[in-house]
Amino acid sequence: MQRSHIFGSAFIITVILHVMDAIAARKMRLSELPKGQRAVIEEHDQSDFKLTLMEMGCIPGEPIWIEMIAPMGDPMAIQIAGYYLSIRKADADKIWVSVSDKQL
Repeated sequence: MQRSHIFGSAFIITVILHVMDAIAARKMRLSELPKGQRAVIEEHDQSDFKLTLMEMGCIPGEPIWIEMIAPMGDPMAIQIAGYYLSIRKADADKIWVSVSDKQL
């Protein structure tokens, strides 16, 4: 009986690891998000610009999407907290988002 209990625990751990991998696979940098794809801000990389981004509304849990991208790819206009924010790609690279299934 003990043996089946051990295998049951191993199965549960395997399932949990697969779910965690699936969640991590849907996490990406804002700079990688395609135009029109909705996402939610998860976290920021540590930087001097982190506080500024948060003051502009880029706080964890906030819905966000790419509205426009300049012809050369930099800067990009994002929709966040009810307004448009123009942000450099290097700064967008410091914001981690989780992708939503919804697209505009």
